[in-house]
Amino acid sequence: MMNLQAGLASWSADLWPSLLAHLWQSTLFALVLMPVLLLLRRAPARLRYSIWLVASLKFVLPSAVLAALADRLFAVPDVHLSASTFGLAGLLELARSLLNGPVAVISTAFAGRQSLLVAVTAIWLAGTLACAGLWYLRRRRFASTLSVAVLTTHGPAARMLEKARRRLSIRRPVGLALMPGTVEPGVWRIWRPLLVLPAQMPKHLSEAELEAILLHELIHIRRWDNLVASLHMALCCLFWFHPVVWLLDRRLLAAREEACDERVVELCGRPEPYVSGLLKAMRFGVGLRLAGVSSAHASNFRRRIERILSGERQAGSAALRRPLIQRACLAAGVLLLVAFSLGVSAGSLAGRAAPAQQEKGCSKTEARQRAAKVAQARAAKIEKRQTAAAATSECLEAKRNNPRAGSFSDSPRRAAR
Repeated sequence: MMNLQAGLASWSADLWPSLLAHLWQSTLFALVLMPVLLLLRRAPARLRYSIWLVASLKFVLPSAVLAALADRLFAVPDVHLSASTFGLAGLLELARSLLNGPVAVISTAFAGRQSLLVAVTAIWLAGTLACAGLWYLRRRRFASTLSVAVLTTHGPAARMLEKARRRLSIRRPVGLALMPGTVEPGVWRIWRPLLVLPAQMPKHLSEAELEAILLHELIHIRRWDNLVASLHMALCCLFWFHPVVWLLDRRLLAAREEACDERVVELCGRPEPYVSGLLKAMRFGVGLRLAGVSSAHASNFRRRIERILSGERQAGSAALRRPLIQRACLAAGVLLLVAFSLGVSAGSLAGRAAPAQQEKGCSKTEARQRAAKVAQARAAKIEKRQTAAAATSECLEAKRNNPRAGSFSDSPRRAAR
């Protein structure tokens, strides 16, 4: 038990500084994109959805991974420039303090408190397992209700579904299940999608209204919305304590439904059949909200109806509705993500390089001092040798000048004789 606790404490001490830094940087990136999305509020929902998706992608990929990937793909050279040369030292220091300051404060507060780190890690893991378990149970409950559904390949609804699938160029086969009771239209599964409809709904909708509802669900299949929703729900389970992650999940849901609405109106030519079909379909469901299941009423229903009928967003964003402009905006968002990651990595390297340069300067000073001391010692030794050699030569010279003179030790013996 003690070994498990020690291992968990060591793992927590290594995990949380890096994880907190990643979450703080991802939150800053999302906050940077929010004003941009506010300016693009009249842009097509498909573009806004893509930008929200880029913000979520930052929570999945740490800055170090993105920087390494960009370096490998684009072969970014290592250029060492002095920040003071361009007057950017203060700006880099401000960016470093903004990126690493809160993380450093929290890391300092947790330093040396292993029991607290273990408790935080246990709470995080328990919350993750609870969210994942609740999600799994809700999906199992929904799957169990499908046991009473009737799979059909005949009838007007099946023929219209096949026609709409070919119109949207969807290669995957799409099944149709008619389900009794209270349920709203939705798409179940990812790789083998199944379109679930209330059994009585096709009888109450006109052909144009039913076609619009089927187009909405098939557009979800074409966009792989169930896959994205499931992956983002896994991200929500992992970072269940982070409100920005849940905010991104809600924004993605709303933008996803709006994007499908806009595409349906484009295909139908006018919004009236689609709105009428949504209002009639509303009587068969109570607003299903399950991650990984795309449905027609998954977002704010009243706001969607008003937006579809008003057509203000489409009229006010003619330039942004061009595919080339949308691709350019999406590319700008991806480049901003890469540039942000490269800047964070460069700031971290600069922050680590400053103490290293200072330590290197101190080591150079100490080396110079040691070299000076060694030179002084060598000079003193040489001077001592020279002094001894001079004394020896003086003694030899004196002996040659007076050969009868003996040494100092012989003088007592002569006196004794």
